Amino acid sequence: MNGFQRIVSIDIMGGRVVRLEKGKPDRPTYYSLTPREYAIFFSNSLCDRLHIVDLDAALGRGDNRPVVREIISVSGKPTQVAGGIRSFERAEEILGLGAGRVVVSSVIFTAVDEVSRMLDEFGPERVIAALDVGEDGNITIHGWRSAIGLDLIKAIKYVTDLGFREIIVTDTSRDGTLMGVSQATLGKIPGDVRERVFVAGGVSSEDDVRLLMAMGFGGVVLGKAVYEGRIKLR
Repeated sequence: MNGFQRIVSIDIMGGRVVRLEKGKPDRPTYYSLTPREYAIFFSNSLCDRLHIVDLDAALGRGDNRPVVREIISVSGKPTQVAGGIRSFERAEEILGLGAGRVVVSSVIFTAVDEVSRMLDEFGPERVIAALDVGEDGNITIHGWRSAIGLDLIKAIKYVTDLGFREIIVTDTSRDGTLMGVSQATLGKIPGDVRERVFVAGGVSSEDDVRLLMAMGFGGVVLGKAVYEGRIKLR
């Protein structure tokens, strides 16, 4: 992996850019620019990738496919798409839109044959595992609504054994809160896999970013801290 990477998330709900607090759709913060405008803005910044999240697809209430396509088309950065990718066919469709990578989560635990097929057909360089961890240290799926009784460390071993090269770990108890990252949670992740892990949830400042770099993580997925101007990418 080529050094620490800063990835910016563009979360889409109802065709608009939004940030949710702890993943709750009834507590949205909408932002003024269009998804296209943010994609162009971030493409001219110091971020390394754009992380596009289709929240409606993740929540099972439609999708924002035309918006996702537009973001990909204007992006000057590599793109990865998350949200509602629960089958090989859906992953193939998203990659067909021009996305560089797809990000899968729930399907890792509900339909492992689909995931194995994705890894075989597209290669591990184009399929990223997303692990959403609650305050209790256990993994949740289906838009963070269902716990599966598996802790983060076992989940990391599971996905690495499946063949994933990159893993996004989101602290759902801090996502969208600007509370700072949880050293207690992240410190449990074995050092030998940290360079493959991208951290999301709670990042509030450059101090958090520097901490993640010092801890040996591969990168960070930035959201609200960028939109609120706490972290500058210029």
